[in-house]
Amino acid sequence: MSAAVPRREGTQRRIVTYLAVLAGLVALPLVASQLGISFLSSPKLIPIALFI
Repeated sequence: MSAAVPRREGTQRRIVTYLAVLAGLVALPLVASQLGISFLSSPKLIPIALFI
């Protein structure tokens, strides 16, 4: 990250990313259940788990 980025902006971006991950974790089981796919066997869960 560039040192020129204000600290507040970096924190805000981190919060937005965190909320996006939370929304994804909430939405994935709903989408998976609609598609009849087990949430734990969903390949999309792996990158999210690694991201956290």
